[in-house]
Amino acid sequence: MVSTYAVNEQMTPPSADFVLLQPVRPTRIDDIDPVAAVVLCADVSNVDTVIVGGVVRKRDGKLLADVPSVLAQLQGSTQYLADAVAARAAESA
Repeated sequence: MVSTYAVNEQMTPPSADFVLLQPVRPTRIDDIDPVAAVVLCADVSNVDTVIVGGVVRKRDGKLLADVPSVLAQLQGSTQYLADAVAARAAESA
């Protein structure tokens, strides 16, 4: 099951237990500050493995998610937000 945001007043995303990165392209900043190299030079292609709540969510650079299910959840969330905006607009009219 894919972790999702709770639909309530305070939405809190899940946070990763571990994120394993592939090395970024070598730059001069690597020698000075490896953390800066990751922050400034890495992108999603460098993310090899992600573990959230003890469950592996990405392995070998590939997401381990049921994409159709995630898209359905996203569509439901989008509809919820659209309905909430419409309701507030109707209240203030």
